Amino acid sequence: MFNKLFPLRLTASTISLATALVMASPAFAASPANKPASGAPQSTTATYGNWVLRCVQMATGAADASGAQATVNSCEIIHTVQVQGQNAPFTQIAIGRLPGQQELILTAVVPVNVTLPGQINLSSTEEGKETKVADLAWTRCTPGGCFADVKPDEAMLKSVRSVEAGVLKFQDSAGNLIGVPLSFNGLDQALTALDQQK
Repeated sequence: MFNKLFPLRLTASTISLATALVMASPAFAASPANKPASGAPQSTTATYGNWVLRCVQMATGAADASGAQATVNSCEIIHTVQVQGQNAPFTQIAIGRLPGQQELILTAVVPVNVTLPGQINLSSTEEGKETKVADLAWTRCTPGGCFADVKPDEAMLKSVRSVEAGVLKFQDSAGNLIGVPLSFNGLDQALTALDQQK
């Protein structure tokens, strides 16, 4: 099925290791002036199956009606995949909104060893059958990983909410097809919680 297979362990407890990668994703992006407001909680997390809802309180750079620093709550849900025996995340999927926007962005972060330009896609799997859900577009590579995005529509979200598993596929620099198994366990609840953070 795949030219490469990795022993993967799905975990939601590696958020602290994953923060640097996720903060660089467009689903989490904010202007450099947006720093956490003093006195306000800097971040909160909640776990839904294999997904983590992470919210960060950020200053907007403006004052509210009372003259205090105005803040905005920026939230996203994150799924982290690790290779067994390694501490660092292998792949991450984040779904969130840019501050002040309603449209969701799904961002995948994968190792830098990828073929560019190349394809990266997300599929759902059910009873051994794989159904392609979306093609993602590569946006950039940094020393921490390569990023690909897609703006999910309602049909895409419905298809991943209704199954327990999926796969993220891309080619490494040697041209080998890499298939990273994903868990959608808890995704429906995490998306509902994310929508409540608008």
